[in-house]
Amino acid sequence: MKHMVILVCSPGAEDPEVRMIENTLEECQKVVGGRIEIALTSQSFPKDILVICNEEGLLEDLPPNRFGIRGTFFCCRRNGEEFDSLTPRQIVFLKKYLESTGW
Repeated sequence: MKHMVILVCSPGAEDPEVRMIENTLEECQKVVGGRIEIALTSQSFPKDILVICNEEGLLEDLPPNRFGIRGTFFCCRRNGEEFDSLTPRQIVFLKKYLESTGW
């Protein structure tokens, strides 16, 4: 089973968490607590980084998080049509980016 390194951002968490999960739909759904969707990001956000959230976060009235996202979300790398591990450089970038936006 292939694993991937992601950055998990949860409402109320002090800092984002680097986590290794199995690269399966089921594991991705566990992280966000439901069906997944790719959230749209700003044009200044790197195109090879994806933000994955709960598709029904608003309907389920999940607690608000960064960027208007409800509930836990995670960041991973886009590798063609697949999800993949973030690189160490991407993790550093994301942590600084989240900190600069008031995480």
